[in-house]
Amino acid sequence: GTKERVTTKLDVTFGIRLDRSRNVTVEPGRAPLVAGDTRKFDVDLTGGYQFSRAVSGQLAINFGENANFKNRTGTARYVGVSVSAGFSF
Repeated sequence: GTKERVTTKLDVTFGIRLDRSRNVTVEPGRAPLVAGDTRKFDVDLTGGYQFSRAVSGQLAINFGENANFKNRTGTARYVGVSVSAGFSF
């Protein structure tokens, strides 16, 4: 028989992004006017794998929020999942 070496590889990436923006106009003698107040938040986890030369793939999960503090109805939350696999013969 022949011997074959099995190699396993796993790559993992984790990321967090936070963006905050607030635009306020202040005039003497008047109340501050908020023109915009938003926050964008995103978390993602990605993993790529390979077993020997025959099997490989990727898994990605992300979730986050686009918040609008001035107009609450403009706030959106999301979740995403992606899976892929490849086989070589």
